[in-house]
Amino acid sequence: MEHNGIGDEGAAALAQVLRTNATMQSLVLVGNGIGHQGAAALGEMLEVNDTLQCLDLWMNAVRELGATALAEALTRNTVLRTLNLRCNRIGDVGAAALAKGLAGRNRSLHHLELSMNEVGNSGATALAQLLGGNTALKNLGLWDNEIGRSGALALAKGLGSQACTLERLDLQGNNIGADGAAALAAALASNTSLRVLSMSENDIGDDGANAFASALLKNTTLWHLGLEENMIGPRGAAGLASGLKSPACALERLDLTGNKVDAQGAGALCGSLQSNTRLRVLNLGRNGIGNGGAEALAEMLTANTGLRALEALLTALQDRSAAAMLKSVIIVRNSISGELKRALENLISQHQHSLALQQQKRRRRLL
Repeated sequence: MEHNGIGDEGAAALAQVLRTNATMQSLVLVGNGIGHQGAAALGEMLEVNDTLQCLDLWMNAVRELGATALAEALTRNTVLRTLNLRCNRIGDVGAAALAKGLAGRNRSLHHLELSMNEVGNSGATALAQLLGGNTALKNLGLWDNEIGRSGALALAKGLGSQACTLERLDLQGNNIGADGAAALAAALASNTSLRVLSMSENDIGDDGANAFASALLKNTTLWHLGLEENMIGPRGAAGLASGLKSPACALERLDLTGNKVDAQGAGALCGSLQSNTRLRVLNLGRNGIGNGGAEALAEMLTANTGLRALEALLTALQDRSAAAMLKSVIIVRNSISGELKRALENLISQHQHSLALQQQKRRRRLL
């Protein structure tokens, strides 16, 4: 029922029906102009409904009053597993209300999505306190909010709690900075539950990257670390390379898209992958690694020949000329798997076709 303009009145009508419905498990009401009154009606429904497991209210107008009403319902509801309130402008008040609602007896909600909601320091602090007391919540989405350094420090404290069971945390685009990143990284050194952490677009720089590198020396559970668009240069890449060499490191996906790693940083990362066999995906797109970085990737593949390295090379190939691409393939042609050879050859063919089309367009302009 996405984008149907049902508003508060329609939401209230649905809520009335669902009070006694014993079969529906998911209700998706994305972009329907539902305000706090509609949210309150849905909240009252949740207090008595014992079958609905997913409520998706993305891109409505729930705001803080609606979030507060839903939070009250969560103190009594025992079956809802997913609540999506992305882009509802619930702010700090709404986030704090939801944290309070989940801090009591609720042990059913596993996924709380609060991205794009103007949540700041106080809202993040309330949610951080929840992490130390609620053992059901596994996935918390907070991207594109206003958490900042102070909010990150509070969340780090929650992640560092021995009671924390959170598995996925998305903090993309929150202006967290290097200090906030360092606090979160320090928490990872002792955290044993988090599997996925997205820190893209937070301006953490080399210092933040090195803080996460230190965490990788001790953390044995994190398998996906997203550090896209963070102004990370060769120094930060070298630090991460050191972390990847740690026997404790369990990381399988490292995303460094859109940084400033360049050839030097790519070389350091590739050096670590000559011995690391756990990392499956390394994304170095838009990092200016050039021919030198491409050659380092090719050399790495002579030691790490499995498909774990496939995306690393394929992504990097898009950053250099056709000539360097061919040179890289020639270097590793006798030591890579047949599947990887075919993938490389297909990519070269596609790239050459693209170059030919570009040349044709240039000729037409000249004519």
